[in-house]
Amino acid sequence: MARAALDLLDLAGRPDLEVSTIMALELGAAMLCSHVRDWHDLGDWSPAGHEAFKAVFPEWGALRHIANGTKHAKSQIADSTATDIRDLSWGDADFWWGSQCRPNLFVMVQDEQRAVSALIASFANRYIEIAKPPATTLSEPKLTANLD
Repeated sequence: MARAALDLLDLAGRPDLEVSTIMALELGAAMLCSHVRDWHDLGDWSPAGHEAFKAVFPEWGALRHIANGTKHAKSQIADSTATDIRDLSWGDADFWWGSQCRPNLFVMVQDEQRAVSALIASFANRYIEIAKPPATTLSEPKLTANLD
């Protein structure tokens, strides 16, 4: 799932995409990242397991909030200035880590605007590096028909 999130970020970098498509890809990638723990722990929903995962992968908590906010949208945003869609600028905390040369979705994380693309890239790359998940869980289909 972490690799799939990075694939979505790569797709969002295509120059022919509308801003709405880029944002949909970023939110989809955030949703994938938020569910990595489900597969990592395979159902260990204990508070201790949750906190341990969040301690190793701090961006995961923010991505989980983004995903939950997307899935359970409210009709009014308490502070509409807390989100933004724009290019990265030199003063941004994520200038070096966000997606360059395209608009990025920004959200407030601990009183600081953060690029969602940077949160995704940081979490997914770190998860892949530390957890070393298998490249794929898919296998070739097996023929079971009796050919006699």
